[in-house]
Amino acid sequence: MRYKWSFDNSKRLCYKPILKQGILYVYTLISFLLPCVCSAQQLSYIHYDTKDGLAGSTVYDVCQDNQGFIWFATETGLSRFDGKYFKNYTVNDGLPDNEILKVFADSRGRVWIIPFKKTVCYYYNNKIYHSENDSLLKKIEPESNIVEIDEDDDQNIILGDSKKAIVISHDGVVTDIYKPKNNAGDIPFLSLRKNYFGKGFLVRFNDSVFYYINQHLVFDHLDPIIYDKTIVRLITYKNGKHYLLKIPYGYISYQTNKNFITYINTHNGVFLTDTIKKSIVDQYLAGKKVSRTIEDTENNLWFSTLGEGVYKLPSRETKTINFNRPGEVDNTEVFSLSKHNNNLVCGLAFSNTILLNKSKIVKILNFKKHTLSSGNPFLTNRLFCSKTLTSGVTFLGFDSYIVRLENENLAFKNIYPIKTIEEINKEFILVGTSSCAFKLRVKDLVITDTIWWGRCTKVFYFQNKYYIGTLNGLYEITETKEKTYLGDKYPTLKGRITDIKLGPGQTLFIATADKGLIVYKDNKVINSITEKNGLSSNICRTLFISKGFLWIGTNKGLNKLNLTNENSPILKYTTSDGLPSDIINAIYTEGDTIWVGTPSGLTFFNEEKISSRSISKTVLLNIIVSGMERKLDSNLSLSFLDNNITFEYAGISFKSGGDIEYHYKLDGLDQKWNTTRQTTLAYESLPYGNFKFQLYAVNKFGLKSNIININFHINKPFWKNPWIYGIFFCGAILLTIWLVNKKNQRINFSREEKNKVQRQFATLEQQALQAQMNPHFIFNCLNSIQQYILTNDKEKANQFLTGFASLIRQTLDNSDKHTILLSEEIDYLNKYLQMEKMRFADIFNYEIIIEDSININSIEIPSLLLQPYVENSLRHGIRYKEHGTGLVIISFSVSDKMLICSIKDNGIGRKKSAEYKSKQHIEYQSRGMKLTEKRIELINKMNKNSILIDIIDLKDNDGNDSGTEVKVKIPIT
Repeated sequence: MRYKWSFDNSKRLCYKPILKQGILYVYTLISFLLPCVCSAQQLSYIHYDTKDGLAGSTVYDVCQDNQGFIWFATETGLSRFDGKYFKNYTVNDGLPDNEILKVFADSRGRVWIIPFKKTVCYYYNNKIYHSENDSLLKKIEPESNIVEIDEDDDQNIILGDSKKAIVISHDGVVTDIYKPKNNAGDIPFLSLRKNYFGKGFLVRFNDSVFYYINQHLVFDHLDPIIYDKTIVRLITYKNGKHYLLKIPYGYISYQTNKNFITYINTHNGVFLTDTIKKSIVDQYLAGKKVSRTIEDTENNLWFSTLGEGVYKLPSRETKTINFNRPGEVDNTEVFSLSKHNNNLVCGLAFSNTILLNKSKIVKILNFKKHTLSSGNPFLTNRLFCSKTLTSGVTFLGFDSYIVRLENENLAFKNIYPIKTIEEINKEFILVGTSSCAFKLRVKDLVITDTIWWGRCTKVFYFQNKYYIGTLNGLYEITETKEKTYLGDKYPTLKGRITDIKLGPGQTLFIATADKGLIVYKDNKVINSITEKNGLSSNICRTLFISKGFLWIGTNKGLNKLNLTNENSPILKYTTSDGLPSDIINAIYTEGDTIWVGTPSGLTFFNEEKISSRSISKTVLLNIIVSGMERKLDSNLSLSFLDNNITFEYAGISFKSGGDIEYHYKLDGLDQKWNTTRQTTLAYESLPYGNFKFQLYAVNKFGLKSNIININFHINKPFWKNPWIYGIFFCGAILLTIWLVNKKNQRINFSREEKNKVQRQFATLEQQALQAQMNPHFIFNCLNSIQQYILTNDKEKANQFLTGFASLIRQTLDNSDKHTILLSEEIDYLNKYLQMEKMRFADIFNYEIIIEDSININSIEIPSLLLQPYVENSLRHGIRYKEHGTGLVIISFSVSDKMLICSIKDNGIGRKKSAEYKSKQHIEYQSRGMKLTEKRIELINKMNKNSILIDIIDLKDNDGNDSGTEVKVKIPIT
């Protein structure tokens, strides 16, 4: 098929052509199937190694037990895998050695473990049994390392080392089987397996073939071909017939299905045999050293390797096409998918488009030459989107231009990077770019109208309206250009819009980049489907609708939503099903085939063949009661102290890749079923009574597992018995009587103490008040009055006498009160300082400073509390001052509900005042300060908030004493 290129030289929203005169260039596209393109269909493996929790990278053997767990024998321990988590066992858990060579699961649920030692052990019900803790294993005495193990239909086990075979009967009888050996005492060729054509085992000692039936070894025939190490038998030992097959180079081991050899493990991968054609038909993991291959109950293939961990092949039906060309840059990622003339159009980067038919490449379209001349030559130039119209015309949206593909003709239009294309009608399409959205005429690629200016993430046309998806949400634009931002009305439409598809019933399905799938109908949001509803991720990337199903591509896999049955679970396909990546860029379905474009290539599969084989099974792993493991029992009786119980469990569904939801209910506590994705449930502080724990799992295909039922009973505490209530009742009465009596005693004692304090307080208060006017002061005042009279200074004598009388009267008035107003205290201090100033012949000055915010007529303080501190400043600070005029500053301020009264003087300081006291005879020893301190101590005992006293020695710039400051902090309300 040849394609003709035509170009549109329209200048609207286009880049200018290279030549000035706009001459159209016609390039002949060489479209042929390049032999160098790698189009081989590859299988997608899942790799597990130590980083995922596997015990070791060198894995010798693998098996699946009857519960569904996969077991791995590694060089550094034993691993059990449930599809999501690895549980590892070492010598600390009871293994005789950390290097495990073989594992074998029997029909009783035991997992036999062959270590790199001359012994054997097995795992059963969360415990490893060995010769020191199991009577059966004590009977087994291997002479060398065990290399073979199998089980027959009667549950008999056979073991083989290099010197003998050992049979363990179903009832525990151990029998050793010896046969002729070489001079060294070894059996060079030993093979033990179940007899698939009858009872017992098939035993080969060197070239002799025996059957072991009913505890007897019966000779069958000689088989000298066993010495040829280059061949194996596909079918053996039925009437002596056998078929031979050449062993591939680097042979390690082989697996059988019944008596047929199905997998041959080598240093160059695994070879699959065809027992009908008697030949090797396929190879897996070429280049890997595969030690063992098994197929589990879900038809997953497991490959253990020597040095590279474990590989799982979820599906041989899921295949991936990689379009990389040797020697070129990586061009694997598939960005878009559509259909044109029965060919699948696959959009790649670097100007490449692949046409496929039934997974075969039929054409490669490379537009590199046009990209270079487009005027917008993006290096990667991805085919980001494509759209096939109802007329059969297909449009390809690249980063550099848009291409119309119609039969054999190609037409180009250079434009901004194309993000989305939708059909309006037969004549027009709607194109969204990184800069705008516009209408494009199909026949000549002429832009007829610009609908939106700005970056578009998705465009859609529905019911005569344009829907423009942006990074900020969804806009609705009418034919008359009336714009409505739907995010204002529906917050779920505020984020990035990634895709829009029209579903049944004129319903729009809107994919968002953070809020899941939005269902929009009749101009309103009617539903929202998110992770809570079963969606694998809220980050949706692409949508596709076919046959009543909506396919949703997310960053965590592919989702399938049944549009005809809303109760159907959402089916999910991820890397656990064989997808090479969980990031889904594009989806296309055709019949039973699902095509998925990912960063790792183009994947296709038949969903019927990968989803119908899944299983769902729930296994109870452990019951922990009050921190101690309990025997797995469906009926438990617990003491009232053992009311903390934890259940550990696992859901087995390897097809689900860990995507399992658990439903649980505790009858006796829960009224309805609950859901979780955790594999541990803990119940703490349960009440006494009967309980029933129920649990089942649902895998990602909606398949329900078996239900686990655990009945347990928590015994009633002894104090719940009736006779205990009588004892408690009597004890409570006696205790109440004793407590009431003790309380009364405390009340009486407290009352007596309070009265005693009040009496002391009254006495000391009177003493303190009386000490306010000490005899020495009164005597000095009278002497001053007498002096004024003798000197005939009648005016000053009269002034001093009047002030003295007023101060005496105010002292007597305040002495009857516990508290006085701050204004009264200030007035009292002012009169006292005036008297002292006259008496000391004006050797000092004083100031009383009151903060503006203080209402002195509303604050009450203990009466006559500050006078002793003022007197102390005058008598011991100002009195002995030799130079300058003394100064006393009294200030009042409020801070943190405290009235701060500061008494500051510029006297000689406390240190020098003490020296004067020691040198001079003191005629009067004032007790005012000590009485005031005791008075404050008693006040503090009676009140919640205490009065605080701070005494500060003042220093000048040279560090010399320059006075004293006393701060009295009085609580106020």
